[in-house]
Amino acid sequence: MKAYHLNFIAILLSLNLLGSPIAHAGSLQQEAAHEARIASQDFVQQVNEARVTLDLRKIEITKQKLKMAISLLSIIEKGTASQRRLARVEFGGGVYSDDLKPKKEYVPIESESLENFTRSSGPRWVRITRSESDAVMVYIIVSPLPDSKTKIYLEDALSALEAGKYKEAQTNLAEMIDKTIKVDDEVPAAIQARDYITLASNYMSANNFFGTRRSMERAGAMLSKMRNDDKYKTYRADIISLQTSVEKFQEKLEALDAIEIKSAHENFIKWRQQISAWLAE
Repeated sequence: MKAYHLNFIAILLSLNLLGSPIAHAGSLQQEAAHEARIASQDFVQQVNEARVTLDLRKIEITKQKLKMAISLLSIIEKGTASQRRLARVEFGGGVYSDDLKPKKEYVPIESESLENFTRSSGPRWVRITRSESDAVMVYIIVSPLPDSKTKIYLEDALSALEAGKYKEAQTNLAEMIDKTIKVDDEVPAAIQARDYITLASNYMSANNFFGTRRSMERAGAMLSKMRNDDKYKTYRADIISLQTSVEKFQEKLEALDAIEIKSAHENFIKWRQQISAWLAE
């Protein structure tokens, strides 16, 4: 992955090329939310890459990445929890691998962001194997520690590098990551349903019907949770109707119904918009 620089981020923000659902210019509040999300995404990337380059003893590169991470904290700290939440796609899971044990900490070095795959179909979408087609959503949240402790960890790691104390730098960086980047286990079912439909849309773009069905199964499971949740009781009839539509879609897709396949993306857009309207974020 290429590291973003702050000026490059500003260009991307102005062009709205980063795939965030936050609207672009016109609202200062929306722009601030967009910046917090992008800064959080970049922070995770920088600290992950710093950990890798430190292991490889590429010390100068590691220092640059730690300094970049420190510079992003002021933006991240202004964001709300939902603005600091990142959606990740983890491949190779489900019943085809045993690596999906409950995780309290999650650092996505190998996973890909949902935003990246929404912008264009990556090469993994066209690998029609069961492990590659059975992707799950993992949500992480960047939560800077109180009293500037996240910044202190990073500064201590920098100081250790300057002194040639590489093991100490690794310890500081690892502790900061464990305490600052967490799995978010409280993501609303509506958000997960919407994101799994986005995932299905990407699989469908690659004609990966198994991946599409698996993602829609997970979307359906989230709709079931919503159906039984009083928070969504106002929309219960609509949720049941959407569940029925999803089930019919699954049946026709399994039968490779040409008409259903042709109209799939139109349905995905409609369903995502409907669920987004139910979100109270």
